[in-house]
Amino acid sequence: QSQSLDPNKLLELTRSSSEATRYLGVEALAGIECWKDYQFKAVGEKVDGRTLVGLARSKDVDLRYFSSPPCHKTSQKAIYEELIDLLLLLPDTHEDKCIEYFTQIALKHAQPLQDQGGFWSFGGSTLASPDSKDHLSESTIELSSLAALVRHSTIHSNCVKIVDSGGLALLQRVYQMKCDCLKTKILIGRILANLSIIKQLHDSIITSGWISILAEWINCNSLVLTSLAAKILSNLDSDFIHHTLEEGVYILHPIHRTKKKPILDIVLIHGIMGGSFKTWRQNDSSKLQNDNTSSCWPKDWLTEDIIGDIRIISVDYDTHLSEWAADCPYDTQKRSLANRGDEMIMKLKQAGIGERPIIWLGHSLGGLLIKQILELSVHDTTRVYGGIKDSTKGFIFYGVPHHGSYLSKLSNKAFYILYPSVEVQDLDHESPKLKLLQNNFLQYVQNNSIPCLTFGELRKTQVTTGLKLDIVPPASSDTGYGDYHQIDTDHIGICKPSDKSSEIYQKTLDFIVQYLESNEDIVSDLYTETLPNYLLIEAF
Repeated sequence: QSQSLDPNKLLELTRSSSEATRYLGVEALAGIECWKDYQFKAVGEKVDGRTLVGLARSKDVDLRYFSSPPCHKTSQKAIYEELIDLLLLLPDTHEDKCIEYFTQIALKHAQPLQDQGGFWSFGGSTLASPDSKDHLSESTIELSSLAALVRHSTIHSNCVKIVDSGGLALLQRVYQMKCDCLKTKILIGRILANLSIIKQLHDSIITSGWISILAEWINCNSLVLTSLAAKILSNLDSDFIHHTLEEGVYILHPIHRTKKKPILDIVLIHGIMGGSFKTWRQNDSSKLQNDNTSSCWPKDWLTEDIIGDIRIISVDYDTHLSEWAADCPYDTQKRSLANRGDEMIMKLKQAGIGERPIIWLGHSLGGLLIKQILELSVHDTTRVYGGIKDSTKGFIFYGVPHHGSYLSKLSNKAFYILYPSVEVQDLDHESPKLKLLQNNFLQYVQNNSIPCLTFGELRKTQVTTGLKLDIVPPASSDTGYGDYHQIDTDHIGICKPSDKSSEIYQKTLDFIVQYLESNEDIVSDLYTETLPNYLLIEAF
């Protein structure tokens, strides 16, 4: 392919009516290294929004394309006061009691500010919320306000209100003042991620100057911030990506644009006490000081050891072992296995899950959610989710309570100490629902010859000071189908290999590679589905 360095010709390619030509134009711009500062700046000012997003998603792109975010007028109010003002503008939609809960926490933290009335006036009755504390730092109020905005941004109409009320500029001011605070950046990223789901807000996000910041985040050292940036930019890249990453769904790989379509989706779902990032970290990674250390082994190791383009999706959701630790006391119904399954299958469908082969990785409760998603797909009469069951090619379970857990049957004393959450109470080993879920799962995988790899822990897990429990004993972790391996570790360590030579990682890798090697014809067909590699010699 002949490549010209003429900026005008490259810009012309990015404005083509052909998607493939636009892609190649962005790719050519992203590969340039020899221009001077003024050339990068000049082109960056002339490109349209979709090209700017494409550049931000390109690997090793020169950041000189991206102008610094605009300088906003300084306000006489403190940042926390502006955040409170924005919260007061957002209506109580009554769709989610937890929105009201988190908002009231933020407003009470901001006291003794004068009650400004509006939707969130304290003049009437309110939901239970923490008592007001004197002398809270401004940083604490800012963080609680941002947490409330995260919850508000899960509602479509509130997202529009946030943007229309100057929320994007306000978030930039917060970021500029708190750019050294990772918690602040993550909360802002979560808000932007929710805003990016709504296509009508894309132009506002792009023109407000956030792309330059996201282009830095996607290559930073924080896995969470990198994944948030990758998600936001993917949602904004509607010229190239034709699916949406909803709340709680993250793409771990690939985070940059690529011509080749994935040949396999690997979907990770964490369990109780877990998270979409921390569950999949290397065991004791903070103590290891070597080149193999990983903060997310599926992202770092599988992508190195598997030949072929794979996509790794991680699903996040709030889950707790104890109700004492619940983020919000009003979402107990939402946290049931059935309701979580309904929510997840919809979000995974939006992310394109079901369009290519799938291998599922589930830890603890995550494995039950995978089985619940499969169940919903198998019995879907609307034919909306049927592609998920048809595309499922394998399951890997880590410490999954297929037959329930005795955590739900604690003694009175232990029950009071732990106060088991809704999730734990769903795991009753005598539950007819769990038995039916297991029986239906076995029937489906056996009838369709879908392979299954299972790991079970042998050690008790410390859940609180002085209390160690068999969270998932071997009798429960064994599906009774496929390969089953007992590992000398506890419930937290069962999905965290110590290094690439560990039994957990090697058997996981072998399982995935075996599928790819035994389905070379299918994989080969998928692998050839790439963007046309036009020569475009004349265009250059």
